[in-house]
Amino acid sequence: MRCAKCFKPVEPAAKTCPHCGAPLPGPGAAPSGAAAELAKLRAEIAGQMRSAIGSLEEERAKLAGAIRGGQPAAMPAGATPLVHPQEWAGLLNPLGDQLNQSARFVFDSPFIQGNPLYQHRIGQVSFVFVPSEGEVNAFATDHPVPISDDRAIEPPVIVFYGGLGTALRLAAASLAVHIRARRARGYSLGLHGLSDALHLMGRKVSQRGGSLDVPSSIEIFRATMLPEISDDEERFVSLARSYAAAMDMFVVAHEAGHLALGHTLGRALNYDVSRNQEREADSFASSALSTSPFREYLFLGQVFVTIVFAWVEAAARARQAGTHPLARERFLHAIESNSQAAREAAEEFGLTRESLMEMLPNAV
Repeated sequence: MRCAKCFKPVEPAAKTCPHCGAPLPGPGAAPSGAAAELAKLRAEIAGQMRSAIGSLEEERAKLAGAIRGGQPAAMPAGATPLVHPQEWAGLLNPLGDQLNQSARFVFDSPFIQGNPLYQHRIGQVSFVFVPSEGEVNAFATDHPVPISDDRAIEPPVIVFYGGLGTALRLAAASLAVHIRARRARGYSLGLHGLSDALHLMGRKVSQRGGSLDVPSSIEIFRATMLPEISDDEERFVSLARSYAAAMDMFVVAHEAGHLALGHTLGRALNYDVSRNQEREADSFASSALSTSPFREYLFLGQVFVTIVFAWVEAAARARQAGTHPLARERFLHAIESNSQAAREAAEEFGLTRESLMEMLPNAV
């Protein structure tokens, strides 16, 4: 029983409210006047709330089932799901505006702008995103890059292919689902889905001769990671975008490092020279992004970029073609040179050095 004036609980046999002193009706007495109207109104509001909550939960359950079954869901009028059925699929489609913004973050970084030599060199760089090119690759060059039959981009140029954007977004979305699920469910969550996503991606890249398209990435994500998305994990969308931005920026900054450090002005003569140039470009990228708004995502972003390129290398070995070199070396160096971030990733997300290495292709 509650007091009609202050609405605090009181004993059924009490004659006055011990909290506000208002008189209370006797046992079994019905409230009257304003108190009766107030009680009626409260009851109506409570009933409406129960009905609304029940309807919302029912629609959310239907929507979740439709997403997991791969069937389009018919949304009722006025309903707004926490995650649109196609929003996760949109994450896997790289957009030019996103890539251009990532490039701008890199070019405008204090590390580059504060060094007159870097500022001058990078100030001349053109960034070109080619969404129609499915190859999983990016490169920097001091040679003109043809973009049509009668026109070429003048050097220096950083070129970023659509296939790489798709591969990085698949890695970022899968990583985000793993992190959100682990935070929600604790340390018992395994890494099978995340590892499977990377291995399936690598096999698809090999089958397609070094390329990846958006439909293939959607198919991989649906098979490996979608079952891990539960109703209380809608924030994975924002997390996936942050990791994708970090990965994009690391690739752009790495290629900018090759240009700023003069690596593109000559030709690497042997393995040791190539290894040193890759490490120098990675160090340049880490310095350039140290003040980035996405810096908290950069360690795992860098690691997963090198995992993607390790699979590209494996695909190139299968067809005996050249590709971005030394990805496995870069992977190991990223972990060794960021020991504190590596420990935090292992403790918080279960992403130990050993578990991350299981996402690489088998060494040849």
